[in-house]
Amino acid sequence: MRKNLFNFTLLLTLVVILCSGLPAWGIDYKITKVVEIGPADPVPFIGPLKWSPDGQWISYFHKGYLMLSDTLGQSHQVCKMEMMPWKYEWLSNNEIVIHSKISRNGQSHFKLSIIDISTEGENIIIDKTESWQDQVEKDLPSYDGPRKTLEGNVLYLAKNKSGIKAYLVAGKYGNSQESLNLNDNHIISWGEDGLYVVRTDFNDSIKIWGKTRSDSYFMPAIRSDNSYIFEGGLIVRLSDSTIINLDTVIRPFPPKTVFCDFACEAFNPKYPEVLFQINCDDGENYEILRSAVFNLATNNLTILDTIANKENCREPVYSPTGQMISFLSGGKAYVIHRRGR
Repeated sequence: MRKNLFNFTLLLTLVVILCSGLPAWGIDYKITKVVEIGPADPVPFIGPLKWSPDGQWISYFHKGYLMLSDTLGQSHQVCKMEMMPWKYEWLSNNEIVIHSKISRNGQSHFKLSIIDISTEGENIIIDKTESWQDQVEKDLPSYDGPRKTLEGNVLYLAKNKSGIKAYLVAGKYGNSQESLNLNDNHIISWGEDGLYVVRTDFNDSIKIWGKTRSDSYFMPAIRSDNSYIFEGGLIVRLSDSTIINLDTVIRPFPPKTVFCDFACEAFNPKYPEVLFQINCDDGENYEILRSAVFNLATNNLTILDTIANKENCREPVYSPTGQMISFLSGGKAYVIHRRGR
C-alpha cells in the first residue's frame, strides 16, 4: 500500500521538476473553420458535449436521443433515452456510460448503463427504483458518476452512512489503460485541509494543494502531468505555488456586470493553455456567458466568441488532440478547427 503511494509521489515529484517551466511553442492558433453540428440539449452537472477517445465523434443529446457527429457536422441518432441523462462518459471508442434518472411521486428511478454506439445495444449496470423514504430509513446507497480517474478509466461511486466505495467499469471492447485495479487508479478529492490525490480503494492518498475547499460543485481541473491545477479562476503551478488569478486578467468586466466567475475549466491535452467558460452576473442572473483560452506561456487571453463569430459560447470542450474545441451557442453545437504553428 505504501509502495504504491511512494511510486505515485515520486512520479508527481519528477513531473513537477521537469515541467516547472512551459515551452512557448505551438500554442497560438488560427481558426480554419467553425462547423455547425446542430441543435443540442443541456445535460446537468457534466456538460452536453463529449469527445470519443480517438476524437472521431462528438456525443450530445437532442429531443431525448443520444446523438453522434463527426468533426464535419455529419450527425446521426444512436438511440432513444428512456430517462433524462444526468452524467455520461466515453468508456471506449465504441461505448458510452450513461447515468440517467427520473424522480416523480416520491420515487427516484436511477439507471447506469453502457451504450454500444455501433449496435445500439445496452448493458445495464444498475437499474433501481426507490422511494425517497426508503432511501433515508434504510440508508440505501446513492450513486455518483460516471467520472474519469486520473489514469483515464471510468468509475462510479456508491455512498451511504457507512462510507464510500468505487467501482471501475469494464467495457466489451477492452480498455486502453493498463489496469482496472482500484489500487492502480486515482481521483482528486477535497479533504478538510486541502486537495488530495486519492487511490480509488480509498486506503491511500497524497495532499497536493493546501487551499481549502471552494463552494463549487465541480472538482478542480488538473493537468495530465499533475503540474498545474485550475480552480475558481486560480491557475496554480504546483512546483513553486505560483498563482495566476484570471479574475484580474478578464477585467474590466463587461458593462452592468457585478462580478464574473469560471466554469468548464480544462487544460489542453497537448499545449500549455487552458480553456474555460466565463459567467458574469449583472446582479440578478448569469446573463453573459463567454468562452476563452488563456495561454500559460504568453499570458494572452483569447475570447472564443469573437474569433468564432458567435454569442454566449458555453460548455467548451477540447478534442483529445487539443486541436479542436466543441461548444454550444444559441442552443446549437459547434466545432472550432484550429491550425497550430
